[in-house]
Amino acid sequence: MSGLNDAITFFFFNELNPLKSELNSFKMKENIILIKSINFSVEIKKYCEVLYFKKETAIANQLLRCGMAIGANVSEAQNAES
Repeated sequence: MSGLNDAITFFFFNELNPLKSELNSFKMKENIILIKSINFSVEIKKYCEVLYFKKETAIANQLLRCGMAIGANVSEAQNAES
């Protein structure tokens, strides 16, 4: 069985493989919405830490929930099925 695994590995990683260039050229596009929502959530978290330090816990709690919900909704939308 080792010989078969070696043959498969050789085929897929060999420079002469005609599919290798196609496999390397296939790249997923950058997901801008997901990146922006993650960055937004991180910034909201940092700001809420400042609010907690200033004893503004009620506002910080609500802002934290709302800010994190955006990322959750985007994540849910990315995995949606119809």
